[in-house]
Amino acid sequence: MRRCSGDTTMGNIDLQRVAASAIVAVNEQAQTMHDDTVANLHLFYEDMARLWVELWQVYSPNGMTVVMTQQVKVPVTQRDPITGQDVPVIDPMTGQPQTRTEEVEVPVEITAEELDALKPNIRIDVTKDTAFNVEARQNEADKLLEMGQISLEEWVTVSEASTIQKTDYELIISKRKEQAQAMPQMPIQESPE
Repeated sequence: MRRCSGDTTMGNIDLQRVAASAIVAVNEQAQTMHDDTVANLHLFYEDMARLWVELWQVYSPNGMTVVMTQQVKVPVTQRDPITGQDVPVIDPMTGQPQTRTEEVEVPVEITAEELDALKPNIRIDVTKDTAFNVEARQNEADKLLEMGQISLEEWVTVSEASTIQKTDYELIISKRKEQAQAMPQMPIQESPE
């Protein structure tokens, strides 16, 4: 079957025949056209967050009142048939009045100084981590371990928790450390001259 360049850019590739690093490169190339749109969307959200505070300051220079919901405990009552008044319901187990939680709207005053202090510093960070990026990083760590460039402990530290069970390897490392501490130290003998 013949493949056209559109198959590659659309991600229609045989994953069994391609290295993770090649897949990452193809995915990054395919994402390039979307990067500007995504960056503009992030910028839009950042600007909107800043704009809301500025609007509040312009239209409420002396401060503002906002209504917030707050949960409060309210006593449970029932109507007394003799007096016709509401009386609290007593819990038979504890002997205490029963309560229930209700949401109440509470007005909160925000002063002009507090609005000035609300200047947000907004930044949206989004990672492009995919399964292929994780696999490529893991393959790199595996190669470094095989070449002796990093220790097993360093390998466990940089390995992705999603690809290995870190706790198993950490257990091996701790057992090795215990064994090394338990081994008697051999005295160094000086050679006769």
